[in-house]
Amino acid sequence: MHDPMASRGGHTTVLPPGGMAQLVAAKDWAKTPLGAPETWSASLKLTVELILACGFPMAIRWGPEMIMIYNDAYAPILGDKHPRVLGAPLREVWPEIYDKLGPLNESILRGEREGFFARDHLWRIFRRADTWEDARFTISYSPIPDDTAPGRIGGILATAVETTDRVDTEQRLRQLSERLEQEVAQRTRERDRIWQVSEDLLGVCNFEGYFLRVRPKTSSRITELSQHEADGGEFQECKRAAVEIFPVLGEAPAAVEPGDRAFDDPTLG
Repeated sequence: MHDPMASRGGHTTVLPPGGMAQLVAAKDWAKTPLGAPETWSASLKLTVELILACGFPMAIRWGPEMIMIYNDAYAPILGDKHPRVLGAPLREVWPEIYDKLGPLNESILRGEREGFFARDHLWRIFRRADTWEDARFTISYSPIPDDTAPGRIGGILATAVETTDRVDTEQRLRQLSERLEQEVAQRTRERDRIWQVSEDLLGVCNFEGYFLRVRPKTSSRITELSQHEADGGEFQECKRAAVEIFPVLGEAPAAVEPGDRAFDDPTLG
């Protein structure tokens, strides 16, 4: 068993518990471009220890070939590629997006850019039985200082939190909201058309039976009714019909009786 954390700074370091800590300790790193763990720089050893103890999905991409070392939280992001890609070059881990991911990481490794951060970044990847996925991540790529490396940057620390489910849910909610708005607008247009063209006595009443809105034609008809006729039945029938046809859009600011000139408000109808 090879333990890359066996000695650092003159003392023995105990790896944190977890499947990836065991895999990292057991891997024969001498067969990888990183070489045997005893040859690793202090910066690499410290960063490996850091990510293995962290609960956020994190990975190290080290050296010119950007060899991958990652923690338990990052493993689900890899899907079926885990654990095969532990110690593999980045181009073999994500070949489907390397045309964009590779140059981005190389520019950080060369010191040409300070880092990279993006929210809900879209990567089209495959990780399960060669099935393509449009996955989104909030990602941060940061240079890892190393005095022994060219340009004093030894590798890249990648933190990636998958946001695919949240983004998809928000998109569905937006679509439902837009559909609802369209349906409400259509119903409103239909109601307004009936309001404008109907020859019937139409109005909107509250639950107490008082008119909140009436059509101009309706208001002129009601003002022709005598108080006796209104109390007798035709007006009461009109009120009942209005309540059945239109929803109540709020309480009336005051009781409106037949003959009230507020019925002739030109903004109504």
